[in-house]
This record gives sequence, structure tokens and C-alpha cells, in this order.
Amino acid sequence: SAPLTSLQSVAQRPILAVMRTFLRRQATHFMWGFTLALVGTVAWDLGLDKLGRYAAISAAVGVVVAAGVFFLERRFPDKPATPQD
Repeated sequence: SAPLTSLQSVAQRPILAVMRTFLRRQATHFMWGFTLALVGTVAWDLGLDKLGRYAAISAAVGVVVAAGVFFLERRFPDKPATPQD
């Protein structure tokens, strides 16, 4: 059979699933905007020198968390994460 177009795909899914997908996407966009505004406000109040230090600390924490998740996924490969929907 021919692949479904985006509109046909949406029409065949239950409305709650479509709404959940839409709301999840909107929440993601909201969080991006909120985060950018917060960083801008903090940069304005603290000054760029302190913001650079905080960004470096945050980046280091992000690398540690990403490495931890990576190694845990390698340690337990037979237990994939399941979505909680």
C-alpha cells in the first residue's frame, strides 16, 4: 500500500493521541523559550564573566550525566527504557 501522508496519518489516529503529541511539542517550545529568556536575564543580572563560569560548571555536569547514562545503557543493554505514556 502507498505510504500515508501526514494528514491521513493524523486522521487515522485517535484525537487524544494527536492532542498529546501537539501539547508535548508546545510544552517543548515553551521550555526552550523559557530557558533562553532565563539565561538572558541571568546573563544581564550577573554579567558575562560569572555566566561563563556557571555555563562551564553546567556543561561539566551535563557531560557527567550523559556519560553515566551511556555507560548504564551499555551495562544493561537488555533492559530498554519504556515510555510511560
